[in-house]
Amino acid sequence: MRDGDAAACHSFLAALLKDNPLYTNFWMADQRGDLICSAVPLDRFVNVAHRSYFLSSIETRNFAIGEFQIGLLTEKSTISFGYPVLDADGRVQAVFVLPWI
Repeated sequence: MRDGDAAACHSFLAALLKDNPLYTNFWMADQRGDLICSAVPLDRFVNVAHRSYFLSSIETRNFAIGEFQIGLLTEKSTISFGYPVLDADGRVQAVFVLPWI
C-alpha cells in the first residue's frame, strides 16, 4: 500500500470508528496478517495471522466471527469479526476487521 493510500484509509476508518462507538477499532490486514491500515494509529508492527477470525476469513473467503480476546492495539476486551476483501477472481487480498466491545 502506498503512503497516500494508507493515510486515506486511516482517515476513512477513523471517521467510521467515530460514528460507531460499539467498536474499538477498524483495520485492514494483508494476506499474511500484517496490519496495513487502522482507525487507531499504528505505533508498532502488528500481525493477526494467529487470530481465529483472520484464519477463518482467509480459509472460507467469507465473514468470520472470532473468539473473546484482548485487542493487540487497544488492549480492550473484544470479539472481532473478519470480512475478506476479494479480487475479481475471488482471491483474498486483505481482511477487514471489526473488533466489537
